[in-house]
Amino acid sequence: MIRMLAMDLDDTLLAPDLSISPRNRRAIQEAAARGVTVVFATGRMYQSTLAFTNLFDFDIICLCYNGALVKSSKTKKIWDAWPLPLPAAKKAIACFKEQGLKINVYLDDELYMEEMTPEGMRYARMAKVQPHCTGRDLREILWEAPHKVLGIGEPKLLDAIQPRLAGQWTGEVFLTRSKPYYLEALAPGLSKGAALSRLAAKLGIAREEVMAIGDAPNDLEMIRWAGIGVAMQNGHAETIKAADCVAPNHWEDGVAWTVEKYIINKEG
Repeated sequence: MIRMLAMDLDDTLLAPDLSISPRNRRAIQEAAARGVTVVFATGRMYQSTLAFTNLFDFDIICLCYNGALVKSSKTKKIWDAWPLPLPAAKKAIACFKEQGLKINVYLDDELYMEEMTPEGMRYARMAKVQPHCTGRDLREILWEAPHKVLGIGEPKLLDAIQPRLAGQWTGEVFLTRSKPYYLEALAPGLSKGAALSRLAAKLGIAREEVMAIGDAPNDLEMIRWAGIGVAMQNGHAETIKAADCVAPNHWEDGVAWTVEKYIINKEG
């Protein structure tokens, strides 16, 4: 029996126009009505996630920044916080800058950039948030540990530097990719899977009672950890390989198909 449903947003639950289809909404609503805890597990900011949780009339747990902040949508209860330590954050910013990447820093659920760039503008438009452009080195504005540091660059460049940096930063920073052009620096030990495991334990939900759905490399750990791990057909090859089940594409309501198959029809 599934008691927790965790799903990624971009390229998983969301359609290409960043909407939630009526079928997906109905399926999630029905799962919640059956007592299933719904979790949006995303690399997005908490404030960005609320644009989607507000479409539902029940409390959704938002596992944001790949797990660096876990907070309920309506009660605002903070379940977990796992920020990137300051020394590691400053190291990531310096290194990303040396590589010519555009950098986002997420601090106290606000987005900071040195300056507005086309990449930053596209990101802010997608996330529907207002960035703070500092006009100075982002290391200077860190008054506390940030949720994460994001480097934006060409996929081929990120493909080349990610394994090298991961080897250099073992035990200091965890690197993952939510999209081909995003390289995300997180706290060591953090992943959607680790955060989901901690959340399930707090709620008294067994691993075997959790279903996780995603598409990208940053979904790998939660797909591997969950009792039922589901990859979208449009997902990364490694994610698909790790999954127990492959759902239809995100533009074909793959989340609804999965919920109907494993929760609604099975229990109905």
